[in-house]
Amino acid sequence: MSVPTAVPGHVAVVTGATSGIGWFLTEQLAAAGHDLLIVARTEDDLRDRAADLRGRYPVSVEFEARDLAAPDDLSAFCDRLATLPVSVLCANAGQGTFGKYAETPPDRLHDQVALNCVGTHDTVRAVLPGMIGRRAGRVLLVGSTAGNQPVPGSATYAATKAFINSLADSLHQELRGTGVTTTLVLPGPVQTGFAKRAGLQDAAKSIPGPLWVSAEQVASTALTGLARGRRRVAPGLVGSVLSVGGLVTPNPVLLPLVDAVISRFVSKQVEADAAKS
Repeated sequence: MSVPTAVPGHVAVVTGATSGIGWFLTEQLAAAGHDLLIVARTEDDLRDRAADLRGRYPVSVEFEARDLAAPDDLSAFCDRLATLPVSVLCANAGQGTFGKYAETPPDRLHDQVALNCVGTHDTVRAVLPGMIGRRAGRVLLVGSTAGNQPVPGSATYAATKAFINSLADSLHQELRGTGVTTTLVLPGPVQTGFAKRAGLQDAAKSIPGPLWVSAEQVASTALTGLARGRRRVAPGLVGSVLSVGGLVTPNPVLLPLVDAVISRFVSKQVEADAAKS
């Protein structure tokens, strides 16, 4: 595994840092000697994570409790980022929902767009002028294979990830020659708390074990790609297949297949919930 080289006096920033992929990004960056600013919504979790990292690695770890779906929190966080010498930004914070678009509470959909799209967009924009001025910096955006095609049954999530995927690819080209690079990581099914937060923890058990990749593997693949200046990286066999398949399969063929898979996936959770009641 390669990790971007730590720069003395500079800081690596990780959003969504206290669980899943973000947890392992902080672990691997700290192990490589990066001073950190870690960000998530829950202050107690951040405090515990910061203390853990400081206790095991000779690095500085600051934390900031922010809900990046909330405009005031996002604005204050971006204002701070603009003043910091950020060497690495891992824009990892995100959330998802599964279910019919018209049946999902609108506030959940709104928060998902606010966090996944606006939160990522503004966070990246806040660090780029400083990076370009220093002619050095690396930005990791956590997209998804779901962003490579429409996903009936997870329409908003797929749309937000399509935004991130496109933003990352565009920036990779725009930033050529500046000393700054962007890398997009495209996970497939990942063993994190994502399914639980989406209310699909029982349905997730129906996915065969070999199809999953660990959050640690995603973080490792992402940071290796980041260190090498890669445009896109797709962890695991499934991530690689889905990354290609979504780009080359015609929508009239793909959409009914995806709809059937997602509908079956969600129905398994409905059955599990009914069995518990």
